[in-house]
Amino acid sequence: PHHRCLLAGLLLAPQTLLSLLSSSPTPTASSLLPSSPSSSSSYGNCSLLVGLGGGALPMVLRRYLPRLQQWVCDLDPSLLPLARKWFGFDLQRPQCHCLTAEGLALVGCLRREMLRVTQKATPPSEDMLTKQVSDLQLKETPEMLSACREIASQGGLKLLCIDADSKDPGLGMSAPPKAFTSDQALRDMLAVLCPGGVLFLNVVARSSASLADLLARLGAACREVGGKLLSARPSEETVNVGVLVLLPTLQETQKKEMEKETEKGKKNRKKAAVGSSAEALPPTPDPDELLQQWMQVVGSSGDPLQLGQLVGRYQ
Repeated sequence: PHHRCLLAGLLLAPQTLLSLLSSSPTPTASSLLPSSPSSSSSYGNCSLLVGLGGGALPMVLRRYLPRLQQWVCDLDPSLLPLARKWFGFDLQRPQCHCLTAEGLALVGCLRREMLRVTQKATPPSEDMLTKQVSDLQLKETPEMLSACREIASQGGLKLLCIDADSKDPGLGMSAPPKAFTSDQALRDMLAVLCPGGVLFLNVVARSSASLADLLARLGAACREVGGKLLSARPSEETVNVGVLVLLPTLQETQKKEMEKETEKGKKNRKKAAVGSSAEALPPTPDPDELLQQWMQVVGSSGDPLQLGQLVGRYQ
C-alpha cells in the first residue's frame, strides 16, 4: 500500500513530477508534457531509497518514473542477491545503484558533499563526521563517497524515500527506525533535497502518540525550510501511514521572497527590480489531467493503481 501512497503523493508536487517525466526523450512524453522551467532542468533526477527489502519499490519507481536515477542502500548485504533470486529484482546500473550502507551515514555524507559543492556553508569537520559514522560502527566507503559526490554534483535528491524498519513490531512505531526520527536526522534528510524535492517516510505506527510526535517534530523541521507536510493512511486495514514533505520549487521560493519585500514596504522601483529576477509560477495542472498524462507517458491505460482516489486521502 505504501508504494501506491508514494506515487499518489507525487501528484501533489506537479512541477517536480513533470520535470521527472519531461526529461524522457520519447516523442510521446515531449508531445504530452509542457516544457519544464529552465531553473528546474538544472537539477538531476536523483533519488535515494533507504531499505531494499525484496526490491519491489525500486521496480515500481522504474515502471512509473523511468527517467529516475535511483540509488538504493541497505545495511544487510545479503538482501540484494535474495531480491534478485526470489523476488525478480532485475535493475542494473545505470538505472539503479545498490549500496551496502547505513542510511543515515549515507545521508550525512551526502549533506557534507552538497555543502562542499554549493560552498554556502562550512561542511562538518572530519572529526564530527568520523564520530557520526563511528557511532554507527561503520566506515565511509569509497562507493558511498562516489555516490554522494555524483548526487551532489546534480544538485541533490528529487526524491528521498525511507522504507526501513526496526524489525521490532512490538514498538509503538516500528518504522522508520528510531534513529531516523531524531530532530537532527529529519533536518539532514530535508537538507539533501533539491528545490521542489520530495521526502517520503513509510511509517508503521501502532501508537497514535508516537505518530503525532513524529509529525509535530517533522512539521517543525518543515517550517524551517518552507516545506509542506502531508500524511495519508492508504486504507483503514493497514497500520502504514505515508508521510510526505514537499519542498518549495525555486519559483515558489522566489515568489515568497518577493512577497516579503513587498511587506517591508519597499519602493515600487525596488520591488520591480526584485520581481524581474523571479520566474513566473507555472500554472498548476489539473490533478486528473496530470494523472492521465502520466499514465499515457508510461504506457498505462486508465488509473491501474487507483492513485486518483488515494491522493484524496492526504491531509
